[in-house]
Amino acid sequence: METIQAAVLGIIQGLTEFLPISSSGHLILIPALTKWEYFGKHFDVALHLGTLISLLIFYRRDIAGFLKNMAEGIAHPEKIKEDQEHRLPWLLIAGVIPAGIAGLLFDDIIETALSKPAFTASFLIIFGILLSIADTYSSRLRTTERPDSKSLSFRDAMIIGCAQAVALVPGVSRSGITMTAGMFLGMKKEEAANYSFLLSIPTIGAVVLYSGLKLLKDPLPASSIPIFLIGIAAAGISGYFVVKFLLDFLKKYSFSLFMYYRITLGLILIGMVIFGAL
Repeated sequence: METIQAAVLGIIQGLTEFLPISSSGHLILIPALTKWEYFGKHFDVALHLGTLISLLIFYRRDIAGFLKNMAEGIAHPEKIKEDQEHRLPWLLIAGVIPAGIAGLLFDDIIETALSKPAFTASFLIIFGILLSIADTYSSRLRTTERPDSKSLSFRDAMIIGCAQAVALVPGVSRSGITMTAGMFLGMKKEEAANYSFLLSIPTIGAVVLYSGLKLLKDPLPASSIPIFLIGIAAAGISGYFVVKFLLDFLKKYSFSLFMYYRITLGLILIGMVIFGAL
């Protein structure tokens, strides 16, 4: 049963980390429905590691280019000012800073005051509607008005980074809010999604590193390692295919499906709160 649970939770992590549907909403719903025992914070970190691995594999060529450009930028700082290819990796790193600061300042408030199921349900609905509005706005812009990930300014990157900080609130969705911000800046929906996924690399990497260091004082029992590996593999495999799926999906379709899903999930959670199931 633990093996099945680890695999299912890993798949859910891979799906909800990258689809704009909020992992926190599902982390409330799934345990409430299944009554599964919580595996602990070590397992949460392991699942994030799985999704990070999926991104590293999917964007391996981009990452190799980023590392090369960063090294060249350090050696020749003028290239960062003159060339967007050399500036983009630094924009992605800068985009992590607002969420990092917000997490350090407001983590306790978020965990206590804003982690109630009713709040999560409300944010699922509100930010789902906002995602669809941004999609509609972006689709009406002319091609000449649209930036992409290779032409974003530092200001644009920080706006998306500040939007990512809002995603610390359960129910918002990190991928959803960064895609929303990108589309309000004029990016095509598939470009906004691609930038969101690229931004996930340093973001999830920082989360895994920070959380992992905090848990070093509480080492993982050796008997749990197989279960954790299953969770990591499930999150990594599902995450990889979800990234590929969404980038292809958004070339043809809008975000409306995800808006309806978020609203439905939000209403289910509100119903469960009203009837005492949460």
